Amino acid sequence: LIVIAVAATGLYDIPGLSSLFNANKPKDLGVVTSPEALASIKADVPLKITGEPADYSSGSDIFSGEVAVDTQLTAEEVTSWLREYQKPNSILTDLQVRQFEGGLEISAMANKYIKAPVYAKINVDLINPQTVSLDIQQVKVGIFPVPDKYLKQIENLLEGQVNNLINRVPGFSIEEYELHDGYA
Repeated sequence: LIVIAVAATGLYDIPGLSSLFNANKPKDLGVVTSPEALASIKADVPLKITGEPADYSSGSDIFSGEVAVDTQLTAEEVTSWLREYQKPNSILTDLQVRQFEGGLEISAMANKYIKAPVYAKINVDLINPQTVSLDIQQVKVGIFPVPDKYLKQIENLLEGQVNNLINRVPGFSIEEYELHDGYA
């Protein structure tokens, strides 16, 4: 019974048993990646990515140039882009991002510190051209919801990192950002 219970939590993959409970893979958000979606986002957001994978948390200047973007991005395009440019041995794999009215759902498999499915539901608001506000509604690791007392800490950390990155990119601004069901 203990082995079955552990397999059902999603926190430890027990071959055969975990797959019976669908606990060894992330929540399916219904987002399918495709070469067409990747080609579409590359055409709509003409960024040129060169060099080695960047450490976005470092203080180094990793961006140059300027690109104006005025487009709608689907969940398939965003997910295809993120999977295409994922670093080897990434913390998260099998990533899916789906937009809903005012926010994002993110589902992935965590591969560092733990090996478990993770899910987050986050509302996103544009405060000004260089600042976003995040309101984390839910985070789950395996079948376990992260307690509310930790959600605010996670929210503050992520919001700080996102806004720091936005402000480190010379000339970067967001004039309008809307999230709707299936597209941004």
